This record gives sequence, structure tokens and C-alpha cells, in this order.
Amino acid sequence: MNRRLFLKTTGSFAVSLAALNTSSVFAEATSKPNILWITIEDTSLFFGCYGDEVAKTPNVDNLAEEGTLFTNAFANSPVCSPARTALITGMHVGQLGGGNHRSAVEIPDSVKGFPVYLRKNGYYCTNNKKTDYNFKDAWHWKNRTWDESSGKATWRNRKPGQPFFHVKNFMDSHQSRVSVNSYERFKKNIQSQLSPEEITKPEEVKVPPFYHDTPEVRKAYARMYDCITLVDRQIGELLDKLKEDGLYEDTIIFFFADHGEGMPRFKTNPLGLGLRVPLIVRVPEKYRNLVKLKPGTKTDKLVSFVDLGPTVLNITGSKIPGNMSGAPVLGPKKIDKEFIFGSTNIVGTAEQHSRTVSDGRYTYVRNYMPHLGYAQPQRYCDGAEIMHLLRDYHKQGELKEAAERYMSSGRAPEALYDHKFDPWNVHNLAEKTGYETILEKMRSINQNKILEIRDLHFLHPWEIQTRGGKFTPFEFKDHSRVYPLEKIMRVAELSGKGREVLPKQLKALKDDEPAVRYWGLIGLESQDWGKDKVFAEIEPMLEDPAPYIRYEAAKLTLNKKDSKKAKDILISGLHEEHCILVLSAMRNIRLLDREKVKELLPEVRKLKKRISELKGQRLSGTVGSIITSTEAFAAGKHPSPVDSF
Repeated sequence: MNRRLFLKTTGSFAVSLAALNTSSVFAEATSKPNILWITIEDTSLFFGCYGDEVAKTPNVDNLAEEGTLFTNAFANSPVCSPARTALITGMHVGQLGGGNHRSAVEIPDSVKGFPVYLRKNGYYCTNNKKTDYNFKDAWHWKNRTWDESSGKATWRNRKPGQPFFHVKNFMDSHQSRVSVNSYERFKKNIQSQLSPEEITKPEEVKVPPFYHDTPEVRKAYARMYDCITLVDRQIGELLDKLKEDGLYEDTIIFFFADHGEGMPRFKTNPLGLGLRVPLIVRVPEKYRNLVKLKPGTKTDKLVSFVDLGPTVLNITGSKIPGNMSGAPVLGPKKIDKEFIFGSTNIVGTAEQHSRTVSDGRYTYVRNYMPHLGYAQPQRYCDGAEIMHLLRDYHKQGELKEAAERYMSSGRAPEALYDHKFDPWNVHNLAEKTGYETILEKMRSINQNKILEIRDLHFLHPWEIQTRGGKFTPFEFKDHSRVYPLEKIMRVAELSGKGREVLPKQLKALKDDEPAVRYWGLIGLESQDWGKDKVFAEIEPMLEDPAPYIRYEAAKLTLNKKDSKKAKDILISGLHEEHCILVLSAMRNIRLLDREKVKELLPEVRKLKKRISELKGQRLSGTVGSIITSTEAFAAGKHPSPVDSF
């Protein structure tokens, strides 16, 4: 789409959203509806109401019987902090630069959490209690968004007769409980609260084809069901409180998870499994003139997280700001979507950089860094018993087909999955004939969406942090002289295209724009150089003005040959003052072979003493995690379980 035409049409759309007037509809209702969001951690469709025969989820199943079950609901990112950033703003994280896990991007005052507009409309807005927003001033931003956000927040503190919007988040389905904590801690904190009948037996579960069906894997996989069962009970207790207060029939209830399951190949991965979430909406009879959903029904309507905020504003008669990219999908003047858009960026040690488009049935994934596999080393994930098992099976050559592809060192540049016939997303149709039309359509939608939202994550995090000067990333992204996205994308789209694009990638290394040089290097990492004299073009990049380009070139050099200069460049990155640059150097070190990592390990260990002094402290925990991961890798060991959230 022509950018000028896009701005014209989307500008009109934003104005129309801001002008939504539901007063005539509210005149038919006796009062404004209360809104309750029940959110849970890290969970896919493992509920009885979604057809799972192993699940023990009576409360969620009953909610589905009283409400409407959505079969095509998606997070916009497959990990919590970017997913929740999109959720609270109604905006794609690429618009803000907030897509990297546990980042702290500066945002302008014009971007507000959608509860701000509910509060202006008279609502009492509370959050209990998780936020995890990727904003620089997250504490201040949280406090100006909510009337209260804490572990004690409740609807009960509102003024008499005041409508409320309340979020209750349940933690016990989180990845920490499901897979990362030790089994002993899991038994103590989760299974001890369940009856023997509620505990899922390993022989009951159906192991996905991308795992290895062994008794040990079944035992690890069964943990997931126990966590969901416990959360289901907690949801029942919450609904009982709502009924005790006489508010059940005055409250529209949304139930959903913050992204896909906290298990390997779900969470943090850009496949449909990482983004697809359960969603149930229960509408009391008195508000079905506002939200026309009937009890006990299912719908394949597309919904994504950027839509949920605008949807709540729509059904409460609140103003929808024009800078939200989501749209109301329920209520007066609802909009039917044709596709959802998701993004996966940096998560801890792992750099994914993938974009996902889905129409509900077909899911398209564009992997812009195909040289990096799905199961990249991550300290947090790698502490899990199931990852120990999968890595051992892979090392022993026991994995087959989908499981082996998941554990491999690379991935396909493009993937296309048919959810109807392949719910586990293991058969890549992009590699088969007969799907050219749908593939081209999805590819075009992806490219247009990236340009439409001016996706900031085609910049390295250091550029997002520093490029704008006095302007926030959200503000500078629309200025093509500052952020020449179209030019950058022409090079990024070469990634994974094969040897025929090698001359263009080499040419990109000489460009004046650092992001173009960066994507030229990234593209070269997935190339088969053969006998080409590529080093003559890469070695000058070791002296590039951009530090993160030097680190990338150093890793690329060391993966091909020994180089003291390249090692010294990576070591210099460990002495930088900001977490972003330190992590950039550390990620490249962690991806070297074991012998080279051992050589650099003494310098890595020195970094431990400096973590508290680094700038960008929201990422300091990630620095510590990657050091631990690197030490374990150098020793040839698995990281130990992480007995904490």
C-alpha cells in the first residue's frame, strides 16, 4: 500500500474510532457494565471446553457454557512483557519499540494505558497485580494508569454504585511452575494443593510430536495440567466472590491467558502455538444489547491483544484514542478482522526476530534470522527438566522429524501452517507446492503491516535507545530521514533468500545507514559462502562505528576462523556501560563453539562484579542469566533449575 494513501485511510479510521458514540445503546441499559478480566499465565488451549480430554477444568468449562468461547484469539507476542505492553496500550509493540523482553523504552505522554480513558468515564480501575510493561518509567506509568495496582487491589474499594474494571492475574500456570522450578518445588507448591483425583498421571497425557515420547517427558509434560487445574480452582473462588457481592449478573467477564504455554516450542516462539490463547467472554443478559454474544456459543472471530483495550472502551462508551492500532471487535460499531499480526524479538539470550500473520486457519511466519534455531540457549528455559531431556535426546540422535527440527541450529526463512489439519504446527506448507497463492498473500500482508506500523524492531536495541535524541522511538519512527525503514527492509527481506542475493548483502555492508549494514551481516550468517572471498568484505566490519555491528562481525569471523582481533572486540563489549551493549556482546559470545567460549570465560566472569553498576538495570537480571548459561555451556553441563518466579 502506498504510504501516503495508508496514512490518509488510517487517519480517517482513527478519527472514526475516537468518535464512537454508544450513548444510544447505553440508554437501553440500566447501568454501565462492570468489566472483569481474569488473566492467567503462559497457557494455550488445554481446557475441557476446548476439547482437551485430559484437562480437569470445571470452572473455566462452566464459564464457557455461560459465555462464548473464541477459537481464534491471539496474543501479539509469545512472551509476557511485550504481550502485556501491547495489551495495555492497544498498540503493536513495534510502534513503541517495546518488543524486546524486559526492555525499558521511553514513550511519550500521548501514549496512555487504556484504563486511563475508562477512569475518565467514571470507572474504578484496579489491577491485581502483574504489570510487566516495557516502559522506562514503568512505575510512574503504572500509577497513572490504575486507581490501584497491587496484590491487594479489588473492586470492593470503589465508591457506592461506581462501575469497575478489574484485572485479576493468576500466577500458578506460569512457566516457572510448569517446567522451570525443580520437581520437588513443584510438588510442594502445586501438587500439594490438589487431591489425588485432580493430579494428572503421566500415562494420561498426549505428547506433542515435537517432543520425544518417553516416561520422563510424560512426567514433565503432566506438570502443565496440574498447574492449570490449580488455577481453574482459583478462578472458581474468584467468581464465587463476585457472586457473593451480588455483581455476577452486572459484570462482563473476559477470561484469557497472556500468551501460549510455558513449555518448549510454545512460549517465546512465533508459531501459532506461542500466540494462540484461550478466550471466553461471558455477557450477562442485561448487557446483551451492548455485546451480542449468546451463552454456550463458539465463534471463530479473530481477536488479538491490541483489540481488547479498544473493545472494553467501546462496550463501556469510553473514548477510543486515535493512536491505538487495535479495533473494537465486540459491542457497538464492532469491526471484523481479516488477520492478526504478531512479533517475536529478543527474549533473554535468544534473538528470534520473527513476524507472524494468521487468518485463524493459516499461520504464516517470516523468520528474519533463519541461522538461529527455535531452541536457542536461554538460561531460564534451559533450567527446566524437559529441556535437559530434549537436549540430551538431540545429542544422542534419538529425536525424529518435528522434534529434531525444533532442536536444530537453524530454521526455515518462511513457514506456513494449516491449523485445521495441523494444530501442532509441524508441517511447513511453505516448502510444498499448491500453497503459492496463500503464501504470497500472507507474505504481502506481513510486509505491508511492518511498513504500516513503522516497526521499530528492525533497528538494533541500541539504535532504539539512542537514535532519536530528544524524541522517543514512537515519535521518531515516522520520520523517514531518521528511520529509513523501507531501505532497511529491502535488505532485511534478503535474509534466507540464498546465494543469488549474496552480492546485494555484501553491497549493504558499505551503506551509510548502520541498520542496513547490520542486516547485511545478519543475512550473511545464513549463507553458504563456499569458496567465496567473503572475509575481504566482512573484516572491515570489525572496525565499524556501531559497536553492535562490531560484535556481530566478530562472532561471524570466529565461527569461520580464529582471530585475536575478533575476540578482543567481544571482550571490549563486556566493558561497556549499558546493559544493551553488554548483552549484545554476550549473546554473540554464547553462540560461539565451546572451545572459544572457554577462552573468553575469564573475561565473562569478570563481568559478574559489574552487573550492579551497569545502566539499564531492568536488563541486569538477563545479564546475570546469560553469564550463568555461558558458564554451564563451557563446562558441558545443563543449567540447574530456577527455584523462583
